[in-house]
Amino acid sequence: MEKINVPFLDNIAKARALVERINRAAKCDGYRPLVFSTLLKVDILEVIQQANCRVYDFFETFISSIEQELQQPSVRAAGRSHGL
Repeated sequence: MEKINVPFLDNIAKARALVERINRAAKCDGYRPLVFSTLLKVDILEVIQQANCRVYDFFETFISSIEQELQQPSVRAAGRSHGL
């Protein structure tokens, strides 16, 4: 099993290149890669979701329940925790 970290996936071109890489890995390995995502930009995430993989979107999974608990909407902005 190979683990790959892809930081700064910040545009559609990079996302499309990653989709090609994911699809090659799926074909070579014979199983769909697992992709764990913390992407903020929905358009980039939608590109990744077209790959032959299983995407686990951490924001989709956890943010809704946190918003409900705190009774606050989330602000999808990169780097906000760095100023805390």
